[in-house]
Amino acid sequence: MNYAERLNLVRVREKMSQVEFSKKVGISVRSYKNYETELRSMPSSVALKIHSEFGVNIHWLFTGEGWINAVELDKVIKVAVIETREFFDNANINLTPEKEAQIICSFVGLMMENGSMSDILKNSFFKAVM
Repeated sequence: MNYAERLNLVRVREKMSQVEFSKKVGISVRSYKNYETELRSMPSSVALKIHSEFGVNIHWLFTGEGWINAVELDKVIKVAVIETREFFDNANINLTPEKEAQIICSFVGLMMENGSMSDILKNSFFKAVM
């Protein structure tokens, strides 16, 4: 995914049109369309405005590395903890805190690679680490 696709992802996630998004960021619609279609490179000043308005990680926006924002990471960690505990509680398996932490870290890593995970993939993951 290139920066233009990530820019589009942010806009779509915010449920905004190109016109609405460009107004919110304080740039012309034409400039925004040029960035989203890669006709022009997006200056860091625009990335900073996007960060200020929507909490987007600038490094992620330009490189795709890391998380779209800290809120997303918090959500992933919360899901990983809940899913891990529910699975092992339902299986009546007690984990040491160290083992639970190791599984949660691996689960977060998988979610970072794959985004959301189906129930089948989650169950396969948990069965594999048992």
